[in-house]
Amino acid sequence: MTWLASWMFNPLMLGLGAAAILSPIIIHLLNKRRFKIVDWAAMDFLFDADKKNRRRVKLENFILLLLRCLAMLLLGFLLARPFLPSEFSLGRTRQFQRVVLLDDSLSQNVVVGNQSAFGMSCERLKQLLQMLATDGGSDFLTLYVTSKPDEPVIANDPVTPDSLDSLMARIDELECSDQVADYTGALTDIGSFVENDRSTNNQVVYVMSDLRRRDWQGSELTDVENAPNRLIANINRSTPNTFVVDVGSSLQENLAITEIRANDLLVSGTVIRFSVSVTNFGESTAENVDLRFRVDEFQPQIETIASIAPGKTENVTFRHMFLHDRDEFAEMDAVDPLQDILVNSRIQVEIVPASGLKDHLLQDSEAFFAARTLRGIPVLIVDGDPSAESERSESHYLREIGVPGTGIIADTATVGEFEDVSLSKYKVIFLCNVDEASPDRVQSLKTWVADGGGLVFLPGDRVRASTFNETFYEDGTGLSPMKLEGMGGDVTRGDWIFMEIKDPQHAALRVTLDDEISFQEVEIFSWWNGSVAPEQQGVTVATPLALSNEDTTPAMADRIFGDGRTVTFAFPADADWTMWPGDPTYVCVMWDLVYDLVGNLTEASRLQAGGSLRELVDLSQFSPRVALTDPRDEKVEANARPIDESQDNVLYEVEFSNIDRRGFYEMEFGSETVENQKRLFAVNVDPREGDLRRLDVAGLPENFFGENTRMLTADEMVLKNESGTSNEIWPQVLLLLAVFLALEQFLGWWFGRSR
Repeated sequence: MTWLASWMFNPLMLGLGAAAILSPIIIHLLNKRRFKIVDWAAMDFLFDADKKNRRRVKLENFILLLLRCLAMLLLGFLLARPFLPSEFSLGRTRQFQRVVLLDDSLSQNVVVGNQSAFGMSCERLKQLLQMLATDGGSDFLTLYVTSKPDEPVIANDPVTPDSLDSLMARIDELECSDQVADYTGALTDIGSFVENDRSTNNQVVYVMSDLRRRDWQGSELTDVENAPNRLIANINRSTPNTFVVDVGSSLQENLAITEIRANDLLVSGTVIRFSVSVTNFGESTAENVDLRFRVDEFQPQIETIASIAPGKTENVTFRHMFLHDRDEFAEMDAVDPLQDILVNSRIQVEIVPASGLKDHLLQDSEAFFAARTLRGIPVLIVDGDPSAESERSESHYLREIGVPGTGIIADTATVGEFEDVSLSKYKVIFLCNVDEASPDRVQSLKTWVADGGGLVFLPGDRVRASTFNETFYEDGTGLSPMKLEGMGGDVTRGDWIFMEIKDPQHAALRVTLDDEISFQEVEIFSWWNGSVAPEQQGVTVATPLALSNEDTTPAMADRIFGDGRTVTFAFPADADWTMWPGDPTYVCVMWDLVYDLVGNLTEASRLQAGGSLRELVDLSQFSPRVALTDPRDEKVEANARPIDESQDNVLYEVEFSNIDRRGFYEMEFGSETVENQKRLFAVNVDPREGDLRRLDVAGLPENFFGENTRMLTADEMVLKNESGTSNEIWPQVLLLLAVFLALEQFLGWWFGRSR
């Protein structure tokens, strides 16, 4: 069957046609059995006459039977769709549909000699087109690249002397991308194209790949049906003219910067530690690796890694203090001291090239970090029980977290004022003795927290458990991680309990590591009995602090909510129920809690080439039209859209898809009344691209790319560009079948007439 498949599309149909040859013979034999032989006297005269014509009649019947059998064989041959090798054109112009998949991933930047693998691939492709345009054939080209799998770069364009210059120019415009090769998406689209396009049956598919192991045998390729090699095998079933062209290099020594992260909160006026990770993807130890760390136009810092073993990662720490002139905020401060202003700083780290340092892919030896530094941490304290006497208000003790040197800028609001506050300018919100809010405000709070905000509940004696649970707990789906079940304790302060630390490693409880200032002996007179949903405990909800009563009631519940966090305490922010607000540890814990909820703001630097960039837009401040400037200073614009069409919300989301280049991106917001604001983002390459190991072609399983898929070098692709291509001959077979049937009918009539 294998050798038949080399010159016909469906050998099975030929086999069925061959079996059908027996049908005329079987029909003849069955017809003979219908008659009963009866001897009678006159038959003797007929036998004598038959003896004279028997030989001629047998010959005529044999000719008719042969024609009928041949007709059945030709019918099966026609359905099998036979073809001839390309050197036999049968007088017809050869026509080929050439489909090429070109790997333009980052790893194709590996330089061999004085040319990158991608440059060499483009040169070989242009040489192929030159040959096709001048050989007198009729060819069409469809070109895909792995960075844009769903849209061909060239779609079914003819390859002729007249179109050659245009095709060559479009190939010259191609650039190697910064992305990971998407073979699955590209080969899926090519499979559909080959299956559906039958403008010519001479289809030839070339997959030009550097054969990196991660692309073909990566750990994420768990679905074998969607694995690239299986998709090539599927294409091979539609067209046997399928080739895998090796355009890669055997060089695999490579160093890559795989991560930059800030170890501290990015706040102006403090020393920030940055950790830089460097991975050695090669097979030999890299020694004396110098790293250059630069912030904006400041003098760069250089640190040296003594050695990096093969397959290992080493970390280096750099330190920098962001000192921003507060005069630049003076005009804004006069209007709104809590306007969220992030100062954008560009951090670039690179491996310094040196003699003897084996690093064959330079594009991943450079990484970017968008330091969006806060001039301060804006915190809103919502006071649910304000008082003319400051000491009696819920916000009295919390306001102390905003002392100079902490970076925290605290503002207060009443419950009524909270309904109209713009949430987007705050990083952390405290709801003190608050048990309800309007449905719109609750929904906007959910959106704000899910986008990275930090929300803290401190319920007191003005809170009604049923109202709080209905508004904020919502049967475990709301903002509060803890359900309130009733007040406990002794309001006369005749008895008290303490707090027990369940998780001393929690970022907000780091003060407890110092026994001299531990708060575990602080007296608690009253509290809210509360509970956490069992299915959430230890999954999305943690209870690092508990009360020392018999039920060990949670004193603090911490929950992950989208990209943000919510925290509920079992007591209020004032000193009516506990002695804690007057204790020195109270403000320390709240400082650490704020820092922990804000996070390190590194999300703006976790983007990878090929992904999308999304950001919230507050329509109460800015217009929905947002501009984005890419690393080449090219600007595009997009409109922000509602996050939830069913909700009336001022928070919209803007998305820029296919961020395909590494480097810095700057998003600009503005309106007629507010000065434009810019936010910086950094896009880096996928660390997987640094792994340059290739497939072990000799050790691949049999039929890894399909039964008839052939592997070629880049030079063989040009020299053997029509190997295995074909000319279908079904029109000739159909004509021959018609001739045989007509001849059978004519001879049958002629023989019958003569008889």
